[in-house]
Amino acid sequence: DLIASRVCMIRLALISDWNDAYRDKKSAKVAEACRRIRGVQMVNSCRSLHALKSEVGDHYDAVLLDSPLNQQTETALHILNAGKHLMVCGLPATTAAGVDQLIASCLQSNVRLMIADTLRLIPSLAVVKKTIETGQVGSPALLRTHSWLTPEVPEYQLWQLVQQLDFASWIFGSQ
Repeated sequence: DLIASRVCMIRLALISDWNDAYRDKKSAKVAEACRRIRGVQMVNSCRSLHALKSEVGDHYDAVLLDSPLNQQTETALHILNAGKHLMVCGLPATTAAGVDQLIASCLQSNVRLMIADTLRLIPSLAVVKKTIETGQVGSPALLRTHSWLTPEVPEYQLWQLVQQLDFASWIFGSQ
C-alpha cells in the first residue's frame, strides 16, 4: 500500500563475535524485535565487519555490535567511519581516549552511537522507577546493588560499575 511504501526502512546488521550458538540466539532475538518494529529490517548476522562487508557490501544502515570488550573500540571506529549508525552492547571503549575517538568519529561522519544492554531496560527495574515517579513510594535515599565481579577481566568490572552508576543516576533522578 501507499503508506507502507513511504516508510523509511532501516537495514540493521548484527555483528557478534561470540560462539555460534550465542550469535544464533542473539540473531533470533534481534530479528524478532525487528519484525515488531515497522521500518526496521535485519539484513545479516555475522562474526565480523569483514564478513558483513563480504556478504552484504554496503547495503546496511546501522550495526548492532555485540563483541568482547577488547575488540569493540576498533570495530566500532570502522563502522562509524564508514558512516553507519552503531548500537553497542556493553562499553563502546574501555578508556577515555577510546571514547573520545568514538565521539569524534560520530561527529565527523554525522552518525549516532547508542549504548544497549543497560539495567534501565530490565522490566522489573523499570517498574521500580515507575513506582518512584508516580509517587507510590517516597524519594529514594539509599540504593544497594550487587554484581558478580570477575577479577580476571577488569573491562567487565568496569562495565558492571558503569551499569550500576547509570542505574543509580536514573533512579535518583539525574541524567
